[in-house]
Amino acid sequence: MVVAVVLTSAVVGWREASALNCEGPHWPRTGDVDVTDIADADRYSIEIWFELTEEELCSLQRLDDYLEVGVDIYGFTVPAEWDDYTIDTDLPDAVKDVALDDDANEPHPGVTGTDTDDLKAGARYHVSFGWNEPLQDGVTAEAVLHWVPSHWAGESSVLGWKQKIREEASCVVGLNKDPGWCVFPDERPGIAIPLMSDAKFTGGFVRDRVPITTRSYSWVPEGADRALLTHHEPPGPDDAPVVRPAEPDDTSPAPADSADPADSADPGDSADSADPADAADADPAEPEDLPVAEPAEPTALGPVATVEGDGYWQAATDGGVTEYGAAQSYGSAPDEGIEVDDIVGMARTPTGEGYWLVAADGGVFSFGDAEFYGSMADEPLNEPVTGIASTADGGGYWLVAKDGGVFSFGNAEFYGSMADESLNAPVRAIAPTASSEGYWLTAEDGGVFSFGDAEFYGSMADEPLNGPVVDIDATPTGGGYWLTAEDGGVFSFGDAEFHGSMADEPLNGPVTGMAPTADGGGYWLGACDGGVFALGNAEFLGSDPRYTCGGS
Repeated sequence: MVVAVVLTSAVVGWREASALNCEGPHWPRTGDVDVTDIADADRYSIEIWFELTEEELCSLQRLDDYLEVGVDIYGFTVPAEWDDYTIDTDLPDAVKDVALDDDANEPHPGVTGTDTDDLKAGARYHVSFGWNEPLQDGVTAEAVLHWVPSHWAGESSVLGWKQKIREEASCVVGLNKDPGWCVFPDERPGIAIPLMSDAKFTGGFVRDRVPITTRSYSWVPEGADRALLTHHEPPGPDDAPVVRPAEPDDTSPAPADSADPADSADPGDSADSADPADAADADPAEPEDLPVAEPAEPTALGPVATVEGDGYWQAATDGGVTEYGAAQSYGSAPDEGIEVDDIVGMARTPTGEGYWLVAADGGVFSFGDAEFYGSMADEPLNEPVTGIASTADGGGYWLVAKDGGVFSFGNAEFYGSMADESLNAPVRAIAPTASSEGYWLTAEDGGVFSFGDAEFYGSMADEPLNGPVVDIDATPTGGGYWLTAEDGGVFSFGDAEFHGSMADEPLNGPVTGMAPTADGGGYWLGACDGGVFALGNAEFLGSDPRYTCGGS
């Protein structure tokens, strides 16, 4: 399941904000919720986005020094003090909450430890929880989101001496583990706010639990202390891949027209997300004057190899996926009734039992055992997304855009981007290191940009090319990489070995990508018409050259 919550508050400390009302609601009073579950696989997640207004933040800072954001989830079979869930958040210094007193089958996943003085009004934050647990028989799966102002151990003015000693002892025992042992909820009546609630809670303003099933919600204020929850039609069947917006780790500004790209760069912090331009006032065209767009013919993407290298998949721009050899089908966009024409990339899970597709607008579609961790759908982008890469354990992924922006989801860490740097050519692909603690980007002119623990082994920048570079693939050791160009050229760096290319061969259309074999002793190239070319120890397992080559 995914629950997405958007809340509205500024970075003004309450002590300096005398002109503000700092005694009002300290929680977000509007929001959106998207809920999705894959019950047949026992896979669920909740994703939350929120903002605070200046007055909401001022009231929160006046009330407490720390913030916890969590969920109560109902209907799952879990042991007491269960904490076998994943978290991902950009809340400052947030850590997983400690399940010290949670009863069996009553889990309370959460993140805690964020100093309220570090929050900024108007900034969009995100928190996500994921778990794989079976449902209880006959119990409805539901969720309640909690907004919990908190204090450091023993520092609340309302604590009794026993509770104070208990908190301080917990902190002494657990501080070497993480701060989650030292931050405690404020237990004053009405302080912990269930944003989605039922009769057993007196605080909060949305009086409904949210069922864990695919559905979208919004709430709006209704009076001073509650909100009205409404739902929209779900985006698809309950088990269909669902694209949801997520907070980007980097939203890219428009790149400069031209400059010499550095082969390796440390651009620093990325720019804040830009507001979309306001639409110009104009009289709409009459319906009969509007042009009718012809459906785009699909174009094949580059291949993606199986774990053992005994098969490969090839996706197309319409989200179709064709499998060859030992590669198994786990679904496609057309299979799920999803109409797209701008799929630009594909990445498989580490097990080889699922894969993600990404669209140019940043939408992500999950199939098989691939988990959805968020996307850039409905978020402002300065340039289209061009690729996707998975972390080594499949717990997250990166998206890359043409202007070099990098967007991190799940356990994928952000190590930098080219968003603030001038580029001579658009960025086309991303490849992670073996440790997932870094990545390379490549641009159409063959420039390579290294981030995190990715080492720079060379590039084709300033070298003559017969066609733009469209892909980068790391070797199994992470000690090198290949670049692939549209004319079928292959360029090897580091410990990547050259096994041949299609540069001097006649082609029906441009090459769109590469997939190395499991040991790096060969690779497959894929072309826009669906053709596949096996080189080195890569075995040809079939192709379907029936697609169009309408552009890359």
